[in-house]
Amino acid sequence: MYNARVTVRDADGHAEKRWLATEREFRDVLRGELGLNVSDQQIDECVALMKAKGTGDAPHPFFA
Repeated sequence: MYNARVTVRDADGHAEKRWLATEREFRDVLRGELGLNVSDQQIDECVALMKAKGTGDAPHPFFA
């Protein structure tokens, strides 16, 4: 996950890329799709940090 984008790959290597628009979507991805056991407070802190330090729609430097 980078900024407001997430890429989920299946076992065959197919990638689903999408933008996350709401904090609810972040919770769903982190808990449901990635299976992380994180509290609402931890997710709120991650989202706040991403908003403060993120670059919006710029690509991740590693993949640029």
